[in-house]
Amino acid sequence: IARGKSTTRGKSTARGKSTAAGLEERVALTAEAHNTVLRLLVPSDYTGTAMAAVAMARELSAGKSLDYGAVFPFELFTLEQIVARIDSPEVRLEKDETASAE
Repeated sequence: IARGKSTTRGKSTARGKSTAAGLEERVALTAEAHNTVLRLLVPSDYTGTAMAAVAMARELSAGKSLDYGAVFPFELFTLEQIVARIDSPEVRLEKDETASAE
């Protein structure tokens, strides 16, 4: 998994937040497996974590996932399920499938 941060000047986030220097933080997590690259783009570490936690709590309270006790979050939910529950233009999930070079 690769991780990177980028900033842009002069723009504020959809919630109107920006850093003191007028910079906006974005975090990109990238995972590669075989011929597939998956990128998750979120406004910041904290915002992405908070959005995911709320989405998981909503999934559990809606009874859409079984609760098996102490498990890892993605043993109960798919990434697509959480991104769909977040339903925010600030969160993007991009999937690229490349043809095999064989």
